[in-house]
Amino acid sequence: MNKESLIIISCSILVIGCIGNVQEVRHLVAIGPMIEVEATVLYVREDPAKDCEQRCPGYSYPQDNGTLGIDRVVSIYNPQNRSFPKIQEGDKVDVRFYFSARPAKRRFIPIGSAVASSPEFLVSHRLPMADPIQVVDGFFIYSTEDPNLNETIEIVLPGLKEGMRIRTTLGEAPHLTMFQYQIVG
Repeated sequence: MNKESLIIISCSILVIGCIGNVQEVRHLVAIGPMIEVEATVLYVREDPAKDCEQRCPGYSYPQDNGTLGIDRVVSIYNPQNRSFPKIQEGDKVDVRFYFSARPAKRRFIPIGSAVASSPEFLVSHRLPMADPIQVVDGFFIYSTEDPNLNETIEIVLPGLKEGMRIRTTLGEAPHLTMFQYQIVG
């Protein structure tokens, strides 16, 4: 057997092994330290290079960032005692907005549904940032297929503005990142 054949066989085994472990990878992503906080948005900087009209390519989604003032630490999830920035009430923290600071919708779609297989909806079998992101009626649409759903669930993120009070989860991906949020006052 030549060197090229060995490389092809090794790569095939690696790919098959990765495909079989997709569920495990989903759980590994959530294992990192997370902190749930109530905060005030102090500063928002939208990425000026990413003003997508109809869709943003998945490798080039908006890299909006800003500063949060921590009003209250609700909970900390760090089962493996990994290194994580100490965040407490009164702190000001710089974050990257995972779902941008702009209006967005998160769609969780059942695998095999008509919506999931429609060419109008780009659905990710991976993390939401892997595929192009549609912009519909001013909302960035982040879609993810979920094998545990029977119907589509949509969560509206209205966009962030300075002075808003929110409840959110912070984690490192690899920088301090703010994930989904809800307005609290």
